[in-house]
Amino acid sequence: MTAASRDRLQLVLLFLGGFAFLLGLEALARSRAGTDSLHWGSEDLLQTVPIADLAQEPVRSLVYLHVQPPALDMIRAALAGLTPGTDLFERAGRVDRRLLILWAAAYAALGCLVDAWLRDLVPPAAALGASIALLLHPAAILYATVPDTTLLSATLLCWCLRELWLLGCRQGSAVRLGCSVVALFLVRSIFQWPAVVVFAVSLVLLGVARRRIAVFLLVVAPLVGGYVVKQQVLFGLWTTTSFSGFSCMRSIGLLPFGFDRGQGFSLPPDERRAGREWDLAALPARVLRTETKLTGMPNCNHWRYLVYNDLLLGACRREYGALPWGKRLAGYGSNLRLYLEPSSRYANVQPILDNVPWRGAYDWLLSGARLGFLVGGAGLWWALRRMSGPEPRAPARERAVSAAGYAMGLALPVAMVMAASILLERGENMRFKFLVEPVLWVFVIAQAVSLAQAARARLHA
Repeated sequence: MTAASRDRLQLVLLFLGGFAFLLGLEALARSRAGTDSLHWGSEDLLQTVPIADLAQEPVRSLVYLHVQPPALDMIRAALAGLTPGTDLFERAGRVDRRLLILWAAAYAALGCLVDAWLRDLVPPAAALGASIALLLHPAAILYATVPDTTLLSATLLCWCLRELWLLGCRQGSAVRLGCSVVALFLVRSIFQWPAVVVFAVSLVLLGVARRRIAVFLLVVAPLVGGYVVKQQVLFGLWTTTSFSGFSCMRSIGLLPFGFDRGQGFSLPPDERRAGREWDLAALPARVLRTETKLTGMPNCNHWRYLVYNDLLLGACRREYGALPWGKRLAGYGSNLRLYLEPSSRYANVQPILDNVPWRGAYDWLLSGARLGFLVGGAGLWWALRRMSGPEPRAPARERAVSAAGYAMGLALPVAMVMAASILLERGENMRFKFLVEPVLWVFVIAQAVSLAQAARARLHA
């Protein structure tokens, strides 16, 4: 068997093992909890639209979607189409069960991505061990059983940054990078059109050929630009989400209107938006008129939510401008502390993690100052290695500039995600930390193995 065949077989076995492990753990948790549901369903999420609207008007519901990027509801609409004619509650349950099977596949794919990346950096045995260790990460297990896009976003971001790294190594594919960026744009609201600029700048910093940068932009710009134009024409938005006002107010701790099961929208009598009067009878899709979902949660894609978003954006500008700098910094410091909490501590009800005895060790290691020490130490060792090669005869300043540009090129997208997770959120920041944890895992493991190899070589010298 050739080395390439062994690598492919290892990836297949890792995928199947991760997939089976997660489904088995879910079955164990359900049997011990005595329930079919490990967490809330997708109908309980603020970001999703009613399953009834997706079932009756799938295309219109997706076209007139403003509350969040469309990928999750596209998947839900496709899954709902597999069970026509059934009771809506039963259909919602089947959609969620099938969604979690897809998430189990994304979970296994994440392990394979990490393994493939690490095999380019460390010995195969170390890569396999580190990949399995990531799949055992309690947060990875948790988010693979939650029907939102956290796990899928982390997997796509890992793929995206691996492609970026490959391009920096004069390998990889600009088309694949473009596809991964488009996928992130359609899946997660953190990745708005400015993210395209960030990735383009990263390619420049990595010294990628102009032709490849042009190919990347040709893949991304029409799809991202077309969707943004659709949002602007239909809703007056330059983003994929009308949660921007909600996020802004929440990030500074001043959210005047809350959401709860059965609670509607708290709006003043004036329901105009940008001078436009909304005629309920003329609204082109049910998803803009439906007020609540099956579970009693409000449908945040209702047209009134556009008014709500405008109100919150205006209120956020006023409140933020009135805040003293001391209070602003203290608020963001609070967001940072939440961000550094263990990423597996997001949900209040976590029956699946009751079956994970190693949770405490992961939570201790990958949170707070310890996480910062791990990443900072890995960065310092990487910089020392970069400065000493591969061209040690080059002037020190030239090597430093080269190392800094390369580091910035790879770190810029990660920094963008981290900044958005801290500056635009308060309360669930630790959940957003998981988006970058697989990438940080690859970086820390690669540098740790390199340091161990260097130490062993010195001992035997």
